[in-house]
Amino acid sequence: MMSSPLYMTEETIYDLEALASTIERSKTFIVRKAIESYLKYYADYWTQHLQDRFWSYSRS
Repeated sequence: MMSSPLYMTEETIYDLEALASTIERSKTFIVRKAIESYLKYYADYWTQHLQDRFWSYSRS
């Protein structure tokens, strides 16, 4: 009798779960880095904006 084509060994299931976990960690890392980059840009933008406003008021 032939085994079902959908049958997976425990080792295959373990490998697939490990791969899925690795992919999830990679996605989390990429999203975290994108958020950090955006927040740094936002902070730099507002720091520069506030400094420009401060200097424009202090010259008046």
